[in-house]
Amino acid sequence: MIKGSTAADSIAGKDNLGIIITLDSLSLRTHLEELELQLWKENDSPAKSTTHQQMPTLQLVDRYALEPMKIWQIEKTDLNFRLSEFYPNFEFAYTYPEGRDTIAPEAPGITLELKTTEGTPVVTLLTDPPGKNRLKDIVNLGATLEFFWQISRDSINAQNDSPGNKIIFSGADLRMYYLFNGTIEEKAFRENEFYPMPGADSKGFKVLYCFPDMAYLKAVPSTKGNELLNPVAHVEIWKTGQGAMDAFVYPETKVKKGGNFAIPGSPYKIGLVSKKNPNAQYCDCRITLKDAHSDHIESLFFSAGESITYQGLRFQPVDCNDESPRTVTMRISTPQPIVPIIFGTLFLGIAFFLMWQGQSAPRK
Repeated sequence: MIKGSTAADSIAGKDNLGIIITLDSLSLRTHLEELELQLWKENDSPAKSTTHQQMPTLQLVDRYALEPMKIWQIEKTDLNFRLSEFYPNFEFAYTYPEGRDTIAPEAPGITLELKTTEGTPVVTLLTDPPGKNRLKDIVNLGATLEFFWQISRDSINAQNDSPGNKIIFSGADLRMYYLFNGTIEEKAFRENEFYPMPGADSKGFKVLYCFPDMAYLKAVPSTKGNELLNPVAHVEIWKTGQGAMDAFVYPETKVKKGGNFAIPGSPYKIGLVSKKNPNAQYCDCRITLKDAHSDHIESLFFSAGESITYQGLRFQPVDCNDESPRTVTMRISTPQPIVPIIFGTLFLGIAFFLMWQGQSAPRK
């Protein structure tokens, strides 16, 4: 769908442009959107719905820039909040204390970051409770994964008799065994090193942690790079003189709900919102122009919101939206003629010159 930002029938005095414009393709380049914190409040007198039930409505209280550690007071209440940290591409990072050799193997496990065609999920295999040490090939990695703190070679040989590819991890001696097509290959593994799948370099895994006791494994908020792919804001909220509560908020979409945080015991809700700024500078699109009076067709490609002049008309994308329905708002105008402006300025200069000459000439 394409929309015009000016009245097309007023261009160059024409009743109609005489062309049919069709949007053929549209894509948005990856870019850093501007985000802000917003605070809403439930109205005191909620509007009635068509079912005659009282439904609470929200009104915007204020907008706040993403300034870490700046304290904001919520209206004239004893509630305060601040942005503790902003994560452009949120993920959980896992930490484990040093000196693992001194920790008894009470609940051993291994945390892996998988690389598959569907993404990079993080999984943890545990020896306790039973059955949690095995991950079937439900992520299309190419093999079933199994973890043991200690496993004998006889047990590995027995595993090789069953069908299907397997990778078996032995945590105590940091070894892994590839059981593929009836063969066994033994390898040592190290943490934070990527291991590709046999014959498929685009798939594999990375051992993040191999630990003797699950109780010491901690997940902490982190960011995977600075590209704005999964933005999350860590907000601290507290009443004056009391301890703070933590809230992790993210932009809500049609398919990603629950990103806002309702402050307990209050009518307020806080969220992370994307500003609706024109994004034509990140828009690549192609349009087709068809002469309404003939079969002539012209295709124009606009890269990063550039303008194109065609048959005396200037086409300029000013906004685009890649959600359904996909739309481009196009400004269509006639380029301002340069030659008449130059001649008009020149004649004006000559007129002033002649007037000055007339005033400065000696009288007879």
